[in-house]
Amino acid sequence: MKSVWRSPFLTLILIVVDTVALWVLWLGAYSLRETLNPPVLFSAVLNPRVAYVRALPVLLVVWLLILRYFKFYAHHERIASLNRVGSIVWAIVWMGIACTVHNLIFKPDFGRAVLVFFVIGATGYLFVSRSVFRYVKRRAVESGHGRVRVLVVGGGELGKETMLRVREHPDIGFKMIGFIKAYADDVRDEIYGYPALGGLDSLIPVIQRHQVQEVFFAAPEMKEDQMFGLIEGIQRSSRVACKVVANMLYVIVNRAKVDEIIGLPVVAFRGSELTPAHLFVKRLADLLAGGLLGLVMLPFALLFALLIRLDSRGPVLFVHERIGQGGRVFRMYKFRTMYLDSEPYAEAPQDQSDPRVTRFGRFLRKTSLDEIPQVLNVLRGDMSLVGPRPEMPFIVKTYVEWQKARLRVKPGVTGLWQVAGRKNLPLHFNLEYDFYYVKNQSLALDIEILIRTIPAVLLSKGAF
Repeated sequence: MKSVWRSPFLTLILIVVDTVALWVLWLGAYSLRETLNPPVLFSAVLNPRVAYVRALPVLLVVWLLILRYFKFYAHHERIASLNRVGSIVWAIVWMGIACTVHNLIFKPDFGRAVLVFFVIGATGYLFVSRSVFRYVKRRAVESGHGRVRVLVVGGGELGKETMLRVREHPDIGFKMIGFIKAYADDVRDEIYGYPALGGLDSLIPVIQRHQVQEVFFAAPEMKEDQMFGLIEGIQRSSRVACKVVANMLYVIVNRAKVDEIIGLPVVAFRGSELTPAHLFVKRLADLLAGGLLGLVMLPFALLFALLIRLDSRGPVLFVHERIGQGGRVFRMYKFRTMYLDSEPYAEAPQDQSDPRVTRFGRFLRKTSLDEIPQVLNVLRGDMSLVGPRPEMPFIVKTYVEWQKARLRVKPGVTGLWQVAGRKNLPLHFNLEYDFYYVKNQSLALDIEILIRTIPAVLLSKGAF
């Protein structure tokens, strides 16, 4: 059972409280300015209250989205020190920018003093409200309410460190059940009073028997295939969240969102599935953005088609069979960048001197403009704008169980590994990125990847 301190119900309560508070602060700022009008401090005439009331619905939605972006509704195990002053400051700055942009677009002529009073009030509110929330939460979990039952995989030094931090900081809301021996040389039967509950072969039964809610993998020497296989097995049989502690998957840690356990970095694999509503929104976004992108790029596409025909003989488009969602085979479109006699299912070029690549093809591959025709795949529903890269059939046949998880979602034109590593490694060597994406997929992550794709393409990062 999910802790109330991490539940959607708590998030809903915080959103309602924030909505009421910001509503009151906004109109209160107007009333304060009105009360002080027309003393010497303010010479300008204050515009009617109705302009501020009409602006509230739009501003409230934007303000709440800003608070969500800065994680005011993310109930993490540990919140940074100084009451997250940095997040509060940045949230307030963007809330002020939102008011200014609204002023420029809709011309309600907000008074500067009203904005100043609101910003001061909102800053104080966020500081006080989140401080009170953390105090109440800390007291509740210290008394044993709402604790999350956790299991550590690994009895080595990293596992020992993880258990120590959980034991010494009950305020983070965890209840340690014990640990699983990850290696044959794990001989300890107890660490800090927490018992060894078995080996890796008994992991899932232990989780079910002890009603574990989160599993921390603290075994840095475990092979990635073995670890991902265990994560996939756990999340197929339960809704247990899995997290990898410290230096595992260092590339992902450096480029993806990371949680903390009192300073220990952990990469989360939440096994999230998008709801039908999210899937509908994602498909709608694919159609709208894909259609707009297709219209914008159409003149360039026609020019590229001409240059491809002038550069070498053969068709303009390169059509390739790929594996999509659910293992379905589809035909993926790209601009042809290699000579006609190149083996279509050989490993992709890894450097610009590859003799298979045409002269103009080098430019297209370097800029990733060869992927423009994939907009057709997006509009047809074979692909999404964001997702794992579509793989070739003969490689999919070699997948082990955990790698098949990437077939649960539509492949994408861009994805996490493109913006993090791009083509520095062959496609099938970047499955860890796709696995992370599938386990943590969300609309917010899609937007972040799309934004980060722009500089990755402009800088030709890792592309050949």
